[in-house]
Amino acid sequence: MKGFLGFILSAILSASVFSQDAEKAIKRMTQPDVMVVVDEYVDGSFVGTRAIAVSIENELLKEGFKVIDYHMFENLRAKELEASEGNPEKAREYSNRFGAEIIILGYAQAEYGGETEFYDVKQHKYTGQVDIKIIYAETGELIGSVTASDRRFGQDKKGAVNALFKSLASKVTKNVISKLKERMKEEEQARKIEIAVYGISPSKALALESKLKDAISSVKALKYKFFDTNVLVFDAIISSEEQLRRELANYGELKIVKLTPRRVTLSPPEMEREAKSTATEGILDIVDFSIPPIFPSQYSFYAYNPIGQLTVENPTNREIRNVKISILIPDYMKVPSEKVVSVIKPNSKEQITVPVTFDIKSLLKLNENVIAQAQAKVTYTSGGKVEERSLSKPVTIYNRNSISWRIPESVCSFVTPNDGVVKEFARVVLGSVKLPETNLPRNVINAIVIYNAVRTYGIKYVSDPWKVAGGEILDNVYFPRELLYYKTGDCDDHAILLASLLESVGIRTAFILTSDHIFLIFDTGVPKKNAYLVSFNPGDYIIYDGSVWLPIETTLINESFTTAWKTGAEEYYKLGGLDKIGALEVKEGIIFKSGNIYIIDVHRGWKVFPPVDVEGLPGPQTKPDISLVSSSVLKDLDMFKESYRQTLTEMINTLGSKGDEVSINKIAKILVLFDRYDDAEKYVSKFSGAVTYNSLGNIYFLKNEPSKAFEFYKKSIELDPNDGGVYLNAGLLFYLNDEPETAQEFFELAISKFKTPEEAYEVLGIEDILREFEGVAAEKKDVSKKQVSKEELKKLIEEASKVSTQQSKKGKEYKKEEIFEKGQNVFVFGGRRGADPTQLQTVKSLLYWKF
Repeated sequence: MKGFLGFILSAILSASVFSQDAEKAIKRMTQPDVMVVVDEYVDGSFVGTRAIAVSIENELLKEGFKVIDYHMFENLRAKELEASEGNPEKAREYSNRFGAEIIILGYAQAEYGGETEFYDVKQHKYTGQVDIKIIYAETGELIGSVTASDRRFGQDKKGAVNALFKSLASKVTKNVISKLKERMKEEEQARKIEIAVYGISPSKALALESKLKDAISSVKALKYKFFDTNVLVFDAIISSEEQLRRELANYGELKIVKLTPRRVTLSPPEMEREAKSTATEGILDIVDFSIPPIFPSQYSFYAYNPIGQLTVENPTNREIRNVKISILIPDYMKVPSEKVVSVIKPNSKEQITVPVTFDIKSLLKLNENVIAQAQAKVTYTSGGKVEERSLSKPVTIYNRNSISWRIPESVCSFVTPNDGVVKEFARVVLGSVKLPETNLPRNVINAIVIYNAVRTYGIKYVSDPWKVAGGEILDNVYFPRELLYYKTGDCDDHAILLASLLESVGIRTAFILTSDHIFLIFDTGVPKKNAYLVSFNPGDYIIYDGSVWLPIETTLINESFTTAWKTGAEEYYKLGGLDKIGALEVKEGIIFKSGNIYIIDVHRGWKVFPPVDVEGLPGPQTKPDISLVSSSVLKDLDMFKESYRQTLTEMINTLGSKGDEVSINKIAKILVLFDRYDDAEKYVSKFSGAVTYNSLGNIYFLKNEPSKAFEFYKKSIELDPNDGGVYLNAGLLFYLNDEPETAQEFFELAISKFKTPEEAYEVLGIEDILREFEGVAAEKKDVSKKQVSKEELKKLIEEASKVSTQQSKKGKEYKKEEIFEKGQNVFVFGGRRGADPTQLQTVKSLLYWKF
């Protein structure tokens, strides 16, 4: 994937846009489809390089043209295509076969010219020439030709040839594009009209088309459109309406039945009267039908989002009601997709979009790109008679693994956690690998096991070739079960497999997208307030959606989990990633910008691009080696613990070298996390600021000495009365000691110190408390002990938020003396009552530290 993503995403990222909207996509489809075949020969022998063709294709894409995928005609030679020049039938054959409207063909020759020396360095010389022809596929007309010649030198023959072809490509490409644009401009200036011929069968369409173009010089181009009810309809480009009228008047074989600015109706002389009665009836016409290339992985998206556009015209002076529009792509849809338009107004055009329901089983059989015929049909009733118009257009359907990185969020459809193969793989290894006792977060442990299951499975890293097709830069992406089957893939394949496995066991994932790369991040389930449970180095993780996420560099799948994790984090921050994602939302919350890179949220992506049902595709032929996975996991757990110890040591050494009150209090907090309360107290005992008193309050809180804890909180407040966090700690202290009413008053006061409850939640970490307790039912209480009811604590904080907001609006303020005096004598029994010791650890992560 590296390399091709750099080409496509550099342009996309610079514009801060990932995918084209429907309007731009349809506009792009108005440009002609172009196929480019330039045979390259070296010393008389054909070579498989496409240096000149690719140069022309890239320039065509920049100019908005659609380029047909080379793999659709890779065995075709320019010599065969040359037969289309001046031969409408042969040219149309290629048009129907490949969907090409413009054929660019040519030959490039490179001939060896011997050796020469420049400044005592031997150089090989190659001379060459390229000849290009541009042919209009509908008529075989030669639009233009371009020729260039040159010579180039190189220290080896290959280098000289490459330099020569590159030079020739540069010389002809701009001229080819210029001639194409000139032709398009001429067509825009020429008038478009329909020529309808009554009483002619479809079998005579080609012969009639040829005769009309020969006899009527004002007709510059003629293309069969449709046949309906004895009327053969052509699209025509004419130079002058007046000249067309004069020429038709002198053309004896057909008579003018009706002439309007948009259509001329003709018939043989003997059928003129019958044709005139038909021509006076109102006819609803399909004037345009456009449909973009189809990506099988996006079939669910197409069912709810229109992918094409049909334009119908009502040229009459009356309304046409209850018009049924249907679209069918045979072999890939079981039934047509239909839509009813209640009314089309007189003398108007109506643009209609229709969602398309595909047969996923047919799409998943596609190993190669195909050209299918999309059929549009319009049915309505006019004068008591059912009328029908139809139009077919070729549409490219890409192979099942194709993805366009112009729409990067569509990668989410390849993440298939509900696939039976994925579920079995993940659950077998998680259920079989025996783990030692550890305090690591559960999501981290499961991620390490799954990572090592993939790591030991023997998947080789192989880059996918990218290719140009239909105006898109395509990549091939395997579905997870395919990667487990084939055992070869690149960075996107590994990232998708790991995401699917992690999601199958309830671990949220997202993708990191850079200018030339994609890798993975996953949710550890650890609230951002407790990031220390993962690492003491903020550069090791990302805060997203309120919790700690770890990046995984999937190209290092053969390395340890810790190596892939640390490398992923290093790459993320090196590329300018932010420590907190979500500063800028793009694409309705699916894609987030973080510095110079982007995050694709898989869960949000599924809302637009749901997972594909791939049960019919081949699955893995082997199962994970549990003994190998277990051995690898144990080593990785040791590495993770060692990394944790190193970050802890580095943090303590850094803080200790500073020696100020805040730094020393941070060391005390670390000691508290490991239950070393006495050591923590010794560290801060030499200071007497508000920060230290709050820390001492927390220390005595966790030592289960509430009276001392309360006194220290009071001292901290006296020095800094506007810090809501200390009130939060006091509230937790009273709550844990079975004083919920007093606890709620402290919570109210804590929240009142901020402009809004939301700000208080953010600064104090209350949002983490609520998130942690969200959805937790009220717990049964042991009557012999005071239990921490998460639901009760959640309700107390939420109620405190409401009360604080109401009192703020009334202008009422708390007096700190009153609330502290109220709690002064609560802790009785010799100044020490204390909470149930088993509950102290429950609230440890909720305490506020004043730094």
